[in-house]
Amino acid sequence: MSFVNIDFTADADQLADDAVAYLQSVIPGWEPSDGHLEVWLIEALARMNSELAYAVREVPPQVFRAFGTQMLGINQSVGQRAAGLSTWVVESDQGWTIPAGTLVGYRTSGDSMILLETVTQVDVPAGSTSASGVAVRAVDVGRAANGIAPGTSLELVDSLSYVTSATVSSATDGGIDPESDASYLDRLSAEVKLLAPRPILASDFAVLAARIPGVHRGLGISGYDPEDGADTHERMVTVALVAADGTPVETATHLAVVEYLDSLREVNFQVHTIDPTYVVVNVAYSVHIANGYVAEEVIARVDDALAAVLSPSVWGGGDLSPAIWSAEAKVVRYFSLSNVIAAENGVAWVGSLTLNGAAADLTLTGIAPLPQPGTMTGTVA
Repeated sequence: MSFVNIDFTADADQLADDAVAYLQSVIPGWEPSDGHLEVWLIEALARMNSELAYAVREVPPQVFRAFGTQMLGINQSVGQRAAGLSTWVVESDQGWTIPAGTLVGYRTSGDSMILLETVTQVDVPAGSTSASGVAVRAVDVGRAANGIAPGTSLELVDSLSYVTSATVSSATDGGIDPESDASYLDRLSAEVKLLAPRPILASDFAVLAARIPGVHRGLGISGYDPEDGADTHERMVTVALVAADGTPVETATHLAVVEYLDSLREVNFQVHTIDPTYVVVNVAYSVHIANGYVAEEVIARVDDALAAVLSPSVWGGGDLSPAIWSAEAKVVRYFSLSNVIAAENGVAWVGSLTLNGAAADLTLTGIAPLPQPGTMTGTVA
């Protein structure tokens, strides 16, 4: 359940205009004048009601947020900074020092740059002209600095005359955007239902796992042991974890989830985590093109729409707030995809459709399955 915040008109001018319009509707021929007492009263009352409406609108979310952080210990995620490794080259082998916090930048456009800094001081010893494995991290929190590829040149922001170049040697990753106020309140609404909070059902473990940075959503599987593949074990639960972009979470995140969930459950209860099972979905279809549309453009739009629907980042509730992972979302419905195709502009009607070669629903196999968009083959019927 999402957090419900009732909006109120809090603009004093709008409230005053509404009052004037009301008086004009009930007093035929009345017109406001800046020198009249009733106009002054309207403006004064409008300001007072504006402040009251602002308090009514803003206080509940702030109270609920304070309740979550101070009383329940459910903190709003501040995000993480992306990090990677780099190689630095200096002008000579006489020995140099690159201070901690030295700024470099990755230029994304003519006037835009992502700033990174060295994590620790780096000493280039005498007899060497380069230092490899130099840890750098983004100055700002968030995902923007993820994915700077190996071999990318970095521009020096801090002036070090003896440094001739700095390049990325290991792609930057690990950056996570801060949690928005709206997302936090929605997540808090879902977690408050657990009260204690102590996980009881497998779905409770999945909700709590999403507290760990890097976990967008999880799917709890009661009694399942990933080591022997059986789902009949007592006092055991396994949680499949997925990141916001639909990819598996990092190993460190798996460990953090297990440690956290272990701390909440009673002794001798076993908690495991796994990655999703990705099932490639190949779609072949034919469509009749409506008059006035270019076939190639229509096919391209349909391909994009199918890939978006089948994306593991949204399948089964990943685009909801808070995100969920529906255990029932194991079947890709034939007619649902047919409707996606038919809804695109330029499609007169769908001629044929197959999912992985069959004109029928496709059941996703494996433990905690998610679809992975494969080949989209569209033709004109």
